[in-house]
Amino acid sequence: MSNLTKRVGRSFVLSVGEAVFGPGEITGLTGPNGSGKTTLLNLIAGLDGDFEGRILYDGRPFSRELRKRVTLCFQTPFLLNRSVSANIEYPLKIRKMNGEAAKRRAAELMAELGIERLAKKNAARLSGGESQKVALARALAPEPELLLLDEPFSSVDESSVPDMERCLTEYNRRTNATIILVSHDRRQIEKLCGGIVVLT
Repeated sequence: MSNLTKRVGRSFVLSVGEAVFGPGEITGLTGPNGSGKTTLLNLIAGLDGDFEGRILYDGRPFSRELRKRVTLCFQTPFLLNRSVSANIEYPLKIRKMNGEAAKRRAAELMAELGIERLAKKNAARLSGGESQKVALARALAPEPELLLLDEPFSSVDESSVPDMERCLTEYNRRTNATIILVSHDRRQIEKLCGGIVVLT
């Protein structure tokens, strides 16, 4: 991205001169509240096209085809009023994956994140931490090339964080996906990420 600016009225919400997120890298995105971290993720994901400057993917502008290769996991999960397993299977089914294959993929992710016991529970009845785990599993299910994570550990109990971190690093190692991780936890970013971008 280069010369990237986002305004609301006459005020700058975000200004980035230049940044490169390399293929296969886990990059941490940090900065104080109001510095534009979530705004930047929304721009990268193509959810907001009202900006100045350029964002290129492998040298190309964002497109409908590229959208299929990008997944954004919000800080506050938006889960369907269905079972946990149905939520995780959903992005696979809309991509026309066979139903049994989708069930197997969902089961694998639930096992990795230690949430198998929640498989049949309605997602509307989950705690905040449980919702974030399900949201991460759903984001990983279609194996995106670019994974955008907005504070994915913020409501999760400390004992569950290692499973989520291990799941992410293993996914990155196995698929060579590019991951951009927003977090206020500098120690966690230094542990997981090869590079850090600081917004001020």
